[in-house]
Amino acid sequence: MGITLLDVNFQAARPPEEVKAAFDDAIAARENEQQYIREAEAYTNEVQPRANGQAQRILEEARAYKAQTILEAQGEVARFAKLLPEYKAAPEITRERLYIETMEKVLGNTRKVLVNDKGGNLMVLPLDQMLKGGNAPAAKSDNGASNLLRLPSYVRDYLPASSSTTSGASNTSSTSQGDIMDQRRANAQRNDYQRQGE
Repeated sequence: MGITLLDVNFQAARPPEEVKAAFDDAIAARENEQQYIREAEAYTNEVQPRANGQAQRILEEARAYKAQTILEAQGEVARFAKLLPEYKAAPEITRERLYIETMEKVLGNTRKVLVNDKGGNLMVLPLDQMLKGGNAPAAKSDNGASNLLRLPSYVRDYLPASSSTTSGASNTSSTSQGDIMDQRRANAQRNDYQRQGE
């Protein structure tokens, strides 16, 4: 005696309508879980190498900065150690040489220099930057000397009283024509010297 199957019918497995919404939510949650896991893994694979590379770059920059700082300090120590015996042997000459070297560096990067022949003072000013900033407009006097500068008050405070570059139109107009021409000649010679050096 056995069992004989006469017919097999497949029916769609559908949840009852009362719980269909909850059933769909459970399926969607399972699918979303897998999607979020894949997105997180992809984000990790994208960000982690970039973060590792950035950390490595920061470490290399720190090592390079350390080496540079040490070498600069060693260079300054070596320069001082080399200079010390010279200074002990001839302090006045060494001071004068250092002053001249420093002035060469400063004047090499400065476009305007004010020289007061009477007082023997030398003043280095970034007049081109002052003019760009609008702090030092040109002062015109009655005799047509339009290339004189009206310096800001914080610059005038450092000028000696005998300097020809002073504040106010009255002081500018009192400047003699000979002083103006001397200054123009000095500027022309300076410009010629700069052209020859280029």
